[in-house]
Amino acid sequence: EQMQKEEKELSQNGEMIYHNYAIIEAVLNELGSASKKHDWKGIKERLGTHDLVKEIDEKNRKAIIEVD
Repeated sequence: EQMQKEEKELSQNGEMIYHNYAIIEAVLNELGSASKKHDWKGIKERLGTHDLVKEIDEKNRKAIIEVD
């Protein structure tokens, strides 16, 4: 049961990524460009107000984005 529930959640996440790939790719490209010029603090300042960027974790060098 637990594995079926997990499979369903992961499948839904995969579909969400697939359907929003262009948007996600644009944000990832923007993050990549910013990382070549700025440290993570600068990235946070630059992209922290982006609609899809929900959190930038400087310490762990991660950006969390959220799509509908």
